[in-house]
Amino acid sequence: MKIEARDIVFRTGDADILRDVGLTVFGGEVVGLIGPNGAGKTTLLRILANLLEPAGGEVRYDGKAIGKIPASEFARSVSYLAQGNLVHWSLRVEAVVALGRLPYANGFRAFSADDVAAVQVAMAEADILPLRDRNFDTLSGGEQRRVLLARALAVRGKILLADEPGAALDPYHHLQIMELLARTASSGVGVVVVLHDLSMAARFCSRLVLLDQGRVVADGTPDEVLSDRHVADVYRVSLERGGSNSSFVIPRDRL
Repeated sequence: MKIEARDIVFRTGDADILRDVGLTVFGGEVVGLIGPNGAGKTTLLRILANLLEPAGGEVRYDGKAIGKIPASEFARSVSYLAQGNLVHWSLRVEAVVALGRLPYANGFRAFSADDVAAVQVAMAEADILPLRDRNFDTLSGGEQRRVLLARALAVRGKILLADEPGAALDPYHHLQIMELLARTASSGVGVVVVLHDLSMAARFCSRLVLLDQGRVVADGTPDEVLSDRHVADVYRVSLERGGSNSSFVIPRDRL
């Protein structure tokens, strides 16, 4: 599935949050949305998820305007992991993950064998099988984050939109989640992920889109986008680089 966002404009009051933003995502890519706080990354992701309506421009999925796609079809094709851990009921972990299969529900039928398998696979991928019988509200913030990622994976959509999936995770599970997103993309899924960790972005994303003040500053490979000039202009820091082919980058000094 291909996403095309063209000339996206979004306003809040008198403030332009996004201005003439364009983005194309193909199946099999991990596209990282990066940029400083307030750059418009989450707003753009929510527009791609059809949760916000832009003031201008359009989003198309495989050439079809997002507003013309039936809600049930869109819910089966696109999964979304929001910021935060918003579940307001004391549900068992397995029940939370199973919510990802609701787009496939037909009335009040029981889950099919495919639904059950998708839930089990998603829990295994997110490393939460030992938590399956716990109540969601008894988990740590990082554990809750992995549960919600499993819920998004259970959809088995063609597009996965994830907003800071590594937030609140320890280094082991942060790496695990990024590896999982890369593996998901390798199966043909298009992944768009908001990231603040530039090292993770450099290592795991096939493309980066750098936003600043609501505009796209750069769109290309990690090496192209995380150039010294771009990072200095947008983040106002210098980078320490290391590893083979500069596979990790660490903010060093404020400029």
